[in-house]
Amino acid sequence: MNTRRERQKQGIPLDAGSWQAICDAARQIGMPEETLQAFCQQLAS
Repeated sequence: MNTRRERQKQGIPLDAGSWQAICDAARQIGMPEETLQAFCQQLAS
């Protein structure tokens, strides 16, 4: 199994706490909530 290839194809798994920290940081630097939500929807699909 090639972990690097798997991550390039499937992405890097994040736990809920890490994802929350990323979202909080995006809000702190002024990312609009609509943009953040659109980004989250793209990742979920």
